[in-house]
Amino acid sequence: RLWLAGVLRRTGRLNEALSHYAQVITIDPRVGGATFGYAATLVGLRRYQEARDLLAELVKVYPDQSMFAHALARLLVAAPDDRVRDGQEAMAVLDALPEKQRITDFGETLAMTLAELEYYEDAARWQREGITAARRAGREDLVPRMANKLGQYERGRPWRHDAPLELDPLVALSPF
Repeated sequence: RLWLAGVLRRTGRLNEALSHYAQVITIDPRVGGATFGYAATLVGLRRYQEARDLLAELVKVYPDQSMFAHALARLLVAAPDDRVRDGQEAMAVLDALPEKQRITDFGETLAMTLAELEYYEDAARWQREGITAARRAGREDLVPRMANKLGQYERGRPWRHDAPLELDPLVALSPF
């Protein structure tokens, strides 16, 4: 059911996916992939406030799973809903991550947060470093998306996106 929910989400059948994730959570609420998928599906449905609240809870319940913190921070800085965005809260979420949990996407998430807080030069520097790291890791596929963000920061603008979690880089962390 969990894999089916993931396939449904990735193919745009979001309401069906949400139902399957909810069933998995009912069976076993400890399945982190189901709750992450549920939150990602809420974002896909543009239910940003619900997604924020769920991700904030997941950060508390799963403090050793940095993907929840990264997803929450990204939502807090890039959601198109003004009621959800909170750059200071995103920075607090990132600051609370232990060094060992600052995964590959940390620099990009930090750049997004710095741009939301109007530290565009710092955001651009972190984004450039992220692009360099992606290239070194052979992830040329990530560079165009990252370069789009860099352009925004260089023009003195924060990043906004209907799908602020940008699941492509996070999919490597969770297949759900």
